[in-house]
Amino acid sequence: MLVNKKMKKNNGITLIALVITIIVLLVLAGVSIAALSGDNGILQKTTQAKQNTSQSQTYEKIRLAIMGSYDENAQLQIDTAKENLLNEVDVIKSVSGKSFPLKVSTIDGKLYILEKDGTITETFKIQPTLSDDMTPIYWDENNMLVETDESNDNWFDYDMGKWANAVTSDGSYWVWIPRFEYKITYTDESDYGQGGNIDIKIIPTSQTTADEGYIIHPAFTNETSTNYANGGWNSEISGFWAAKFEMSMEENGSHVETSSSDIGNQDISSTIRPVSKPDVTCWYNILPGKAYINSYNYDRDKESHLMKNSEWGAIAYLAYSKYGANGTEPCINTSNITGQSTGKTDGSTSDTNYAYNTSQGVIASTTGNITGIYDMSGGLWEFTASYDACDTSTKLTDNGLGYFVKDADSTPYIMAYKNNDSNREATNIVGKIGDGIKELRNKTSSKLSWFDDSIYVPYTKNPFSVRGGYKGSATEAGIFCAGYNSGSASGNKSFRIVLIND
Repeated sequence: MLVNKKMKKNNGITLIALVITIIVLLVLAGVSIAALSGDNGILQKTTQAKQNTSQSQTYEKIRLAIMGSYDENAQLQIDTAKENLLNEVDVIKSVSGKSFPLKVSTIDGKLYILEKDGTITETFKIQPTLSDDMTPIYWDENNMLVETDESNDNWFDYDMGKWANAVTSDGSYWVWIPRFEYKITYTDESDYGQGGNIDIKIIPTSQTTADEGYIIHPAFTNETSTNYANGGWNSEISGFWAAKFEMSMEENGSHVETSSSDIGNQDISSTIRPVSKPDVTCWYNILPGKAYINSYNYDRDKESHLMKNSEWGAIAYLAYSKYGANGTEPCINTSNITGQSTGKTDGSTSDTNYAYNTSQGVIASTTGNITGIYDMSGGLWEFTASYDACDTSTKLTDNGLGYFVKDADSTPYIMAYKNNDSNREATNIVGKIGDGIKELRNKTSSKLSWFDDSIYVPYTKNPFSVRGGYKGSATEAGIFCAGYNSGSASGNKSFRIVLIND
């Protein structure tokens, strides 16, 4: 009997040991799988290491190819560089550019920029997000519009200041503003108004942490955790589509002159539509509240909304950088016809205006060529979805139509400033990062910012923000111009729509 008891006891211990052994093996298997997989797993690290090695090899091949492209004066020769790159580097798909910098594309989708001094920079390959009813377009050497597709190399090239354009089924023109990080270097740190430089890096959605010294522009970031403090969105986005021209009104596809507030304040419908087209009178005589709701209802599938100050600021910064007009001020439109230009930066209403696709007209765009955004200097003031939430008057209620709410926080569609000291010059206190206001003027002794554009924040008696200046604003109009307004419907204010497809 004693033997049997021991045997039973030993059998029990063996069973427990077996169970424990299985559990340990399962734990070890789980640890091994975790070590192999996941974002920081061995397999992922091995793949990343392989990719890094491949990129390093491509870079080295390009570097070696251009080493033999210098003349006896140590000057890099563009034709020799092109020939050597195409003949000596097996992974290169194309080399484009009539002058430096050259754009070097590889068969694996990488993009390198070759500068005149031999500098090679790998850059992010931009992919604008098209919806089903958007058709890519570009303009040929005669500024004639051409419909194309995403695979056409002529569509865009931001490194060459050529922005991506598309047209929707209603005939509206749109321009893609890609996600970027920026760094501002001021001429005088004590006086932002003296100007400076804006360095921009176009980045993918996967990059959510800025490089040292840079700021990822808030217009492209997920700001749900901060109540959209700087005009951000509800997710990380790769970019947005901005109306190429100030909006105009169409009824059943025909242009309508908004000659009265009764016409200008109509709700959009299946017959009444806002469109972004050149060479027509823009939509004026509209209240900011009506501009807000009509923009919102334009296309809910594309998250359409009235442009915010953050989005205006993003366009202005990109325009000022090497990707745009590169520090050159866009010329003014001194009419209420969309896309017009005087060919001057300080024109008057008596000056002749030229169409957007003429040699004088293109220099009014944000790129200095036909691919940019127009009417951001002059034309009409543009209401933005931005306001002073500390308004003490009835103007928010009367002209905001319930969409601009007193004491409210910002949302993905609207920016609420908190200017409770009623100071229209408190740009450094009230302004927000990225809005093209706070970072461009930090003194109250002058109303002028870069390019001598006038710049203010909305305040209690004039709670609505307006941008760009008026056709009669002369030199004070411009991409950095910001003003305040009571929100009344008049002949000198219009609006612009933004789309987000991400």
